[in-house]
Order: sequence, then structure tokens, then C-alpha cells
Amino acid sequence: MTTTLKLGAAMSITGRKSLGDFELPAHDLPTHGLIVGMTGSGKTGLVTVLVEEALRGGVPVLCFDIKGDMTNLALAFRSFDPKVMAPWVEPDAEDSDGLADDPLVIAAVEARKKGLAESGIHEAELRAYSEQSFVRVITPGSDAGESLHLLAALERRSPRWDSDVPGARDAQRRDLARAATRRPRGGSGAQQGARGSVGAR
Repeated sequence: MTTTLKLGAAMSITGRKSLGDFELPAHDLPTHGLIVGMTGSGKTGLVTVLVEEALRGGVPVLCFDIKGDMTNLALAFRSFDPKVMAPWVEPDAEDSDGLADDPLVIAAVEARKKGLAESGIHEAELRAYSEQSFVRVITPGSDAGESLHLLAALERRSPRWDSDVPGARDAQRRDLARAATRRPRGGSGAQQGARGSVGAR
């Protein structure tokens, strides 16, 4: 059975006529793709839906997100329970406790419910997506998410990481900067290449 990713609706070039669902067979994913458009045209939204549909279809996703937009995938609530969404609803600017009031939360829940229903997604689909998806936010060089030490297999771990993470990170950056500017023995790479050419004649 072929997994089909439902990415939205196909429209006529004028945008006035619906041409039905816009779907992409999952087996087309190994090919290259390019998404272009003006600011605010929906590029990030399309990528988000593409990733969500891939996960719904059981397709593993490894996403390198320099901008940080895809971390919102971790906010895949499994229901429309206002208590679950409340901490993530933006409160009013004049709100004294920094927490959104109940009417604002209820409005956000209803808007989310209506928007997802237009795409045929209801609470059962949300629950199934939540149960089969596991999002990990890995942040090399930062503790904003799940940290990852890329050189861990190549060096002895400093105990400083256990007590002084900012200091350990600064020391690591200095070491990497020194390594990047260090000249190889015997001169620069260009000089070594020239010597190699002479020796080959």
C-alpha cells in the first residue's frame, strides 16, 4: 500500500477554482525538491505540513532547522483539552499574571479545532499522530534542547561540563578556533601542495 501525503488543496492559477486535494506519494520523497516563494507566502507552513504528513504515514524525518521553526512540531497536542493548551496560549499584553485567561484559551482551542476540521483532522487523528510520533529537538552547541556533543567520540570529556556549561562551551570554542587557524607542520597547505607537485615530476 502506497502512503500518500496530503499537503493541501490544488488551485487554478487564478486561485479561484479548487482542483481537488494536492497529494504527494511518499515514494517521491527520495528525489530532490525546492520550495520558493515570497516572504509570508507559506513556505514554512508547507514544510511543516509535509513533515507532519510524513510522520503520520510512518516515514522517519531528520530535519536540519537553522531558523528554529520546526520545533513547533513538538507542540502536537493529542486533544483539544483547554488545560493542555493553556500554557502555550499568548496572554493579553496587559495581563498581570502572564497567563492567558480562560476565554482566550477557549477561543484558541475552538480556532484550532475549526482549522484542523477543515483538513479532516479530528481528535482521533490527533491522538493517533501523537502516539506514533516522537519529536526530538537536538541543539548542538546549546542547551536550549537536547544537547549533542559532536566530538564526544574523539576526545576525553572534560568534567567542567558537569559544573560550568557556559565555561566549558567557551573553552571548546577557543580550542576549535585555535585548531582552525593552526598551520600544518611543514608550512601552509599551498606550500605543501607545491612541494608535492615538484616531488612528483
